Amino acid sequence: RALPTQQRPLRLNTARIVVGAGSVDVAGPEEGSKDQGPLVYLEEQDYLALYRSEMEETYRQSILRRRPRFLPFGECVKWVQAMGIWDDQEEWEDWIANGEKRNPYIPSRPDEYYGRQGVWKGWSYFLLGVEDSVDEESQRGVPRN
Repeated sequence: RALPTQQRPLRLNTARIVVGAGSVDVAGPEEGSKDQGPLVYLEEQDYLALYRSEMEETYRQSILRRRPRFLPFGECVKWVQAMGIWDDQEEWEDWIANGEKRNPYIPSRPDEYYGRQGVWKGWSYFLLGVEDSVDEESQRGVPRN
């Protein structure tokens, strides 16, 4: 004999709920509404679908709040020089502007990021490995106008 599906109560902060085949769509509360909504019983599968969507949203929000983690300056320089497709700052910025940067560990504005850390040595060193005289503004990582 089959056991009945367990139902769990759910108090809605909305005026309506739509339960579909295996999915739950909950409409948001109306502006200024203080109605707690009716107590609705969901089937186990619907409750699990709702719980899973809440967990996925919580995880997504935690990802969006994370700060980017970039490579240390030396490792970043090795990666950039190994790619070898840039000769100057303008080419780098064009590459970024075209949406080509797909490596999340390399900053789009390395002069600003590594300049704040005090390790920036200039664009020629960053792109080509050539140390030469660098203007102080670039060395300090001061944002460009």
